[in-house]
Amino acid sequence: RAPGGGLDGVDLGDVQLDADGALEGHVTSGGAPSPGARVVVQGVADVTADAAGRYRVDALAPGEYRVAALSGARSAPEAPAVVPSGATATLDLALGALPASISGSVRLDGVATSEGVTVKLLGAGRVLAAMATTDAAGGYAASVVPVGVYIVHAAKPGWEAAELAPVAAVPGARAPAELVLEPLAADGGAACENGALGPDAGAAPGGDARLSAGSGHACGLDADGGVWCWGDDTYGQLGDGRDAGSSTPVAAAVTRATALAASRYAAGYGFTCALVADGGAACWGYGATGELGDGNATSSPAPVSVAGLSGATAIAAGSYFACALVSGGARCWGDHTGGKLGDGSGASQAAPVAVTGLAGATALSLGCDHACALAGGAVKCWGSNAYGQLGDGAQADAPAPVDTGLTGAVSLAAACHHTCAALVDGTVRCWGEKGLTGGGAFVDQRSPVRVAGVGGAVAVAAGDSHTCALLSSGAAACWGKNAHGQLGTGDLLDAFVAAPARCLGGIAALALGGDTSCARLADGALACWGRGLGGAGDLVLPSLFPVP
Repeated sequence: RAPGGGLDGVDLGDVQLDADGALEGHVTSGGAPSPGARVVVQGVADVTADAAGRYRVDALAPGEYRVAALSGARSAPEAPAVVPSGATATLDLALGALPASISGSVRLDGVATSEGVTVKLLGAGRVLAAMATTDAAGGYAASVVPVGVYIVHAAKPGWEAAELAPVAAVPGARAPAELVLEPLAADGGAACENGALGPDAGAAPGGDARLSAGSGHACGLDADGGVWCWGDDTYGQLGDGRDAGSSTPVAAAVTRATALAASRYAAGYGFTCALVADGGAACWGYGATGELGDGNATSSPAPVSVAGLSGATAIAAGSYFACALVSGGARCWGDHTGGKLGDGSGASQAAPVAVTGLAGATALSLGCDHACALAGGAVKCWGSNAYGQLGDGAQADAPAPVDTGLTGAVSLAAACHHTCAALVDGTVRCWGEKGLTGGGAFVDQRSPVRVAGVGGAVAVAAGDSHTCALLSSGAAACWGKNAHGQLGTGDLLDAFVAAPARCLGGIAALALGGDTSCARLADGALACWGRGLGGAGDLVLPSLFPVP
């Protein structure tokens, strides 16, 4: 730099800089204007045509762009547009009914071949729309794709994932840039965007109820028994009386809490329950089917006391129902679908009812429409059994507890349609929905099967369709669905056998819910990954998220 701001001795006043340009035009369908059509400058911008079908994109650097337009199932073939410096280019686009596609290329940095990379097209809410695999040259093509605007996500085990957006799927569309994947650091450290989180591995891990993650919100306890929640608040499930979602923790109107349960699997209809120091419980949020347990089938943004409950030592929440552990038995309330209240009545209950025939229970976990309890190393389940999630070898619903045949269980986690247990020998067994039980087989498992690649497990936790095991080393291993990065592996690849969660150690407890995963670290910090709650973005690797 030269004095006065010049470059290499040249004064900036002598340099002619390119000025930004613009692109505009009209979108038509059958010769008529197409108001509301989306116009995508591939990889750069996404705008909407006005009532006259006109669009305009400003602040484009001079150069050539590929442009697409779409509306419903109709789209315009991708077309080139050259934007001049300081001027406006014009490109009109006509919608038709031709099939859409996206093609492109991926390069694995530093290696000769780029074969075997999984490329996913993710639509609104990061829902998977199409998938392809690269050839040896790194090329991919998704030829039968719904017309739409997508994120292109590329991933391969051992490599950092990469994304490109927005990219419109229209006839003949090609991703505007090559995706380049970098190799992961051997120790998972240098490639972690926040560094390796957590204290040194070796902290004594275990499970507790100070942290609970739901399908749209999560809550944690502070050292004084205060409750802090974040995420969706449509029905007041954050407990601060505001009905306003928050991506950072807000204080719920509860004191002296000892355990938490955030409802799962019913995204948008959340509720929360907390045990308090005297053995009672309070719940708040959605309550139209009695899930608040106060004897009324109404929602409440402020905590209400669960009717007639005392001496409770644990609490759990599932989809539209909750249960508490009392003197080795369980009492449940809310929706009865599949017989999940366990009382045999077949009716929803707005106040707690006793689960039939359960004794000696020390832990509870609830899924979508089933519940399980840990009793003397055995696991007993009741409710819906459409996927084999009760683990009794059958597929019939059970209105009262049935035995899985397991012995030596020390930790239990019920997911939406599958269940897992950690055993005293450090292995994990799962049963239920295909692809989620960790054994590698893509069939429903009606009896417990061993999770491949897991040893030294001391606890398990489950979200909607993923599971993680907490290991004695303070690390975690996860398996199942991974559309939002909830496995913590640094990509969006589903895992049918366990894979290590990266960039995290010194875990003291895990809490999973929906497509989100959280861990309380031995130093008291909180790390979360997966689907962001309360407007936060998805995180495919753990990120620190401190709770007061």
